[in-house]
Amino acid sequence: MKDTDLNLDSAIARLGRLLPGYVYRDEQRQFMDSVTEALSNPGVTLIEGGTGIGRSLGYVIPLLLSEKSFTV
Repeated sequence: MKDTDLNLDSAIARLGRLLPGYVYRDEQRQFMDSVTEALSNPGVTLIEGGTGIGRSLGYVIPLLLSEKSFTV
């Protein structure tokens, strides 16, 4: 297991404790993995996610855990 996996798992566990009604979605975790991978590679990445998988958190959590700077 990679450090990024542990960080994402820890962040997801915290979401479950802090956000009432948070529901773990495997698709959201897969989305987070894709964003994390994209942050490791130069260039442009297109990631598609269906309605209701939690794309907002899927983007934000890996960005906050990364050491890269970003603007919104």
